[in-house]
Amino acid sequence: MDRFQKLDDIQLAVLLSLIAKRHCLVTTDEEHLDPLQKQLEKVGSAGFGLSTAVVTCTPETTIDDFVAAILIQDENKSPQRPSHSPVMSFDSRESYFSRRHRRQLSGGTVDELWRGRRIANFVIARNLDLAPEQVQIQALELIRNKRINRKEVHHAPARFLMIALLVKVPVGSQLNCHLVDQFFISHYHDPEDIADSEDPEADSASSVIIRKPGSRLSNFIESSDQKLLFSNQELENLSTLADAAHLSTEIKRYMMDIVVFLRMHRAVAGGISAKATKDFECLVKCLCPLNGLQFVNPSIVALAAYKVYGHRIVVADKDTDRSVMWGSKKEAVDRYLAEVDADMIINNVLDEIRAPL
Repeated sequence: MDRFQKLDDIQLAVLLSLIAKRHCLVTTDEEHLDPLQKQLEKVGSAGFGLSTAVVTCTPETTIDDFVAAILIQDENKSPQRPSHSPVMSFDSRESYFSRRHRRQLSGGTVDELWRGRRIANFVIARNLDLAPEQVQIQALELIRNKRINRKEVHHAPARFLMIALLVKVPVGSQLNCHLVDQFFISHYHDPEDIADSEDPEADSASSVIIRKPGSRLSNFIESSDQKLLFSNQELENLSTLADAAHLSTEIKRYMMDIVVFLRMHRAVAGGISAKATKDFECLVKCLCPLNGLQFVNPSIVALAAYKVYGHRIVVADKDTDRSVMWGSKKEAVDRYLAEVDADMIINNVLDEIRAPL
């Protein structure tokens, strides 16, 4: 438990994702995006010993740009130097001289530049919501199929984590709805909330563990020479403990009540998918070993609901609100929904459902 108490919320979010072997979505304000990216890179490389790659997406990003950014040199394969022999095979419609000129300009063909490379273990997809639809679909294929097929087939490593690093927006994200559903949990990073808070209860509000006074250790990762936070074997042991966490019938019913109430909430237009329900159950179990528990309790369930459904809930508008069919005026509905967000909906549902004793 003491080791978990020393971790900040970003490290805990990465740890949870690695335990569950699923992916994470992190948001922050635009001015904090650069330092948060550096912190995530340090957590991945120095904290967990993972090879790290960063891809910064824009509306002009192509699929080849995205794939090239997440590939790193494979240490087990020596890079093959491009051959300049005129005897090598080439397109019969292209002359040898034009082919040599093109290679001199680019430093090698795309095939040669990608050969001997592999997908990084820890991929930070910055501004993924700004990428074109085709690039987001490529990211979706990578998450679901654990491989990409561009020129060559590249398989994701066994320990693979993609983190979408986005700017927090007040309205719905531009991420593809199917891609959003693939992210296990979401976390909003506010530097002001973690600036050496002396109030453990306030500090625990956005965290996944109950912190003790004085337990926060800032800058826990100071150098790349420091011992890893958790080794691969320790991560596997935590995964085993999470699988063994007991989920009672009463707690299971409580979780299903939350799912049903979220689906039926007047301000919810979608996002409560079957995949989200599976992630909900997975997260409550993963939180148990981090809090020193062997069973799931109601407080763990309530915390997991925010993490799993916070980025998935699609808030209704005046045209999709069901009360309009019962005679509500669109202007009144619009004023009500203008102040509603995902956290407010989850909080309202948790207040309506009685937790098991």
